[in-house]
Amino acid sequence: MHRSRIETVGLALLVLAMVALTLAPDMDHGPRSIDLCLVCGTIGSATTVLNVVLFAPLGFLLRRRLASSWRVVGAGFLFSFGIEVVQYFIPGRESALSDVVANTAGAALGAYACVRWSALAFPSRAASRMAALSGAVLFTGSIVATGPLLDPAAPVGDYYAQWTPSGWEHRIYAGEVISASLAGEPLSSKRLEHPETVRARILDGGELRVRFRTSPPPDELEPVLRLVAGPYGEGIEVLTVEVEGTALVISMRRGADYFQLSRSSVVLPRAFEAVGPGDTVDVRVRRVIGEGFSVAVGDAAPTVSGFSAGRGWTLLYYPGTMPASWMALLDHLWFLGLALILGWFALDAATKGACLVLVAGALLLIPAATDLTTTPWTLFAMVALGLAAGGATRCRLTPTQR
Repeated sequence: MHRSRIETVGLALLVLAMVALTLAPDMDHGPRSIDLCLVCGTIGSATTVLNVVLFAPLGFLLRRRLASSWRVVGAGFLFSFGIEVVQYFIPGRESALSDVVANTAGAALGAYACVRWSALAFPSRAASRMAALSGAVLFTGSIVATGPLLDPAAPVGDYYAQWTPSGWEHRIYAGEVISASLAGEPLSSKRLEHPETVRARILDGGELRVRFRTSPPPDELEPVLRLVAGPYGEGIEVLTVEVEGTALVISMRRGADYFQLSRSSVVLPRAFEAVGPGDTVDVRVRRVIGEGFSVAVGDAAPTVSGFSAGRGWTLLYYPGTMPASWMALLDHLWFLGLALILGWFALDAATKGACLVLVAGALLLIPAATDLTTTPWTLFAMVALGLAAGGATRCRLTPTQR
């Protein structure tokens, strides 16, 4: 009875959290719409994965209360459909068929995990070893993919420079751009000549310089300068200089964009802290091959910002202008969580060693071949700690399987 009450409370809290997460108003991005695509938007793949993950715990807890998995799937579908209907009337929210499909799939996955919980969480020693090694290969593959997915990318096509661009998805920056250049060549607010040269300069680390008069600190992202590939007003954003409050945000197209994953940005949280409205500032942005981006504001020394292999979680969700210390913490928790799962299934020292060698090898080698920064020793420590803690926890819960 006590466990049943805990599950009921947990289910109620989960539903309330999901309602708050999905129905809170967001910045108004234009007219209401209903998307009938299955993978929608520029981050459609990431959104699909997150929707499945969001509804899996709901499916798990519902299956504990309902006798049929089909009822769980039906309940997940109705709950998701209801959310999408309500979202249609909430500013900044969009209704999409893809969300209903992904949410229903997540509920079904959770129900399956509930039915097969014992076999999935406590397999035999042989099956555990196979699960650990397979998980290590997937973990290693995610590290290998993180490099090229976070590397800058620039598509082929016409290029346009846009000063304080307008658009229904953002407000117009109230400041004024005075001049802009790329690798010393002026960037006027128009179609750029020699697009292949522009593309090469972007990828080779040509310095982008923007001089502008600042506006009062905006409370949401507002672009100062944007480089776009493709037709004017309809092209693909390649490089954007944006301001939010006192923060400077540099966003560049990355390999992740080709797979509709989330895109990380370089953020200087207090870049304009000493700058007043109407002041003239220079922003200089330069790609440093193998290190990330060098960004300087005014006379301040350049700040080099790069991403380590631990930043792979941002391919699913990028939190915006979060402080760098919090981002680094999430990097470590991401690796710790993945390593805990490996450790849970790696019951013997040989399996743990094989998992550690695979993951550590990728962490050592991949940064040298991509723009990822050298992996800090603390991420290696998270992997080792997770492997040890996951295995120890499993052994305490199932002492007969030691």
